Amino acid sequence: MLSHCHLPPQAIAGVLGGLLLLCCPQLASSQTQTNRTARPVSVEFDDTPFRRDSIGLEMYLPIGAEAASNEIGGMTNVRINLPDMIGLINVQTARAEPDQTVTSVGDEIIRKREESVSSIVRTPGDSRTTRTQAVTFDRASNMVLDGKPVDRFYISTPAYSGPAIVYGYTVFRPTAERLVTFELITTEPNLPIARALYEATMARVAFADPADIALRRGTGLNLGAAVVSQLTAADFAAVVTPTGPNWEWHRLHIPAATGADSDSTELGYRRVAAYKGPRSELGTTGGARTTEAAGQQQGYVVRVESRTLTPEGTIDSAGAFFMTPDGREEAWTIRMAVRRTGAKPAVWTETGARSGRSMTIITSGAGTAPTETRPVIEGEGYVSRALAFLLPELLVRKGIPGDYRFYAYNSRAGKITLRADTLEQPSDRPNVWRLTTRLSEDEAPQVSLFAQNGDLIHTDLPNNAGVWEPIDLDRLVRLWKSKNLPMD
Repeated sequence: MLSHCHLPPQAIAGVLGGLLLLCCPQLASSQTQTNRTARPVSVEFDDTPFRRDSIGLEMYLPIGAEAASNEIGGMTNVRINLPDMIGLINVQTARAEPDQTVTSVGDEIIRKREESVSSIVRTPGDSRTTRTQAVTFDRASNMVLDGKPVDRFYISTPAYSGPAIVYGYTVFRPTAERLVTFELITTEPNLPIARALYEATMARVAFADPADIALRRGTGLNLGAAVVSQLTAADFAAVVTPTGPNWEWHRLHIPAATGADSDSTELGYRRVAAYKGPRSELGTTGGARTTEAAGQQQGYVVRVESRTLTPEGTIDSAGAFFMTPDGREEAWTIRMAVRRTGAKPAVWTETGARSGRSMTIITSGAGTAPTETRPVIEGEGYVSRALAFLLPELLVRKGIPGDYRFYAYNSRAGKITLRADTLEQPSDRPNVWRLTTRLSEDEAPQVSLFAQNGDLIHTDLPNNAGVWEPIDLDRLVRLWKSKNLPMD
């Protein structure tokens, strides 16, 4: 991991006015400030860094900032909303071309911004020239970060109405193959404070060494493959029932400060079951039934059915996942219905099947034609959808602490992602196992506590999205009825 690097001393003086004194010899510039300097502010950062392990990015965000990310066309995009909505920071990564430099990328950004607010004007002699209303200022092309050049600049452009829009850019190439662009978007009146937060945040950006990332992934995949290869019929018999489904019920809620159920906020519930059964069990979720021969395949079935409350209505989902005992074949169906008051339910379905390394997935939604994808399974370490659901309890029962990695299909991402499961036993709770799970490298972790026998105690979802905990069905019914919540 690179050490935290900071902006040049003269920029720091403008950004923080001596209140946040940061200095690093790796980043230096002789660029002088314009009258659009940052306002002196004291910047407090969150203690926990925001990470995107897929690209090795680590950055500390100002307290009150919110971040989210997605991936489109092989590019990872991160959006950070600054406190009090004074601006946002976009972080985009892409593969770098061999002839690209941070300066050439910066030149192209400026050219496009100038073109977006340019017009053709006539001059004496009836000649034509292009005039832009974009103003580029405070460009520092001689900055370096960990020995690598950085291009940083700001562009002001007029808005259709209201104050001018100001963009700030920091272009960095952490490796020969990777290009990263940080983009600040704010308005002219908010620029002094937004710029202070932006530059202070840039000062605390770090990228991990690609070799370290590859080593960590490889080690985790080896550990994951080793534990899967050691699973026996007895291991599966301990976490699945001989017949089923025998439902277990879980409640999703935000606990109240009082600790009372009556004061908590209910968000949803689910029932889960894992049992031995034929592949034809998938037909019970409303998906397409398999052929008679394929339906007679015996294996392990995992079913998950849930209801989630939203301000507009409810989201009901039912999923069934099948795998053969050797893990070489799998199939699944998922059906999700979004129900809004006074509107016809919007239904989305996903059906998948795999044999060896060949996988086919068909998805369809309300009013759209079905689409078919064939994800590529590369390398070792892939686990079936059913096994992915069983992994937490299997890992806890194995009782071997470690940082495990597995490849698994992720419906939310629409692709195969690298899943991370870190198992440890807290020193202050010797009879409890803690499992930290990331369903992909770029997703925030969920943290679960399990008893020694593998029973779930609770799962804390990321970003304060609620807590899953086991609950008796009768108690769940009484609780939801007492709050007049829909269970029909």
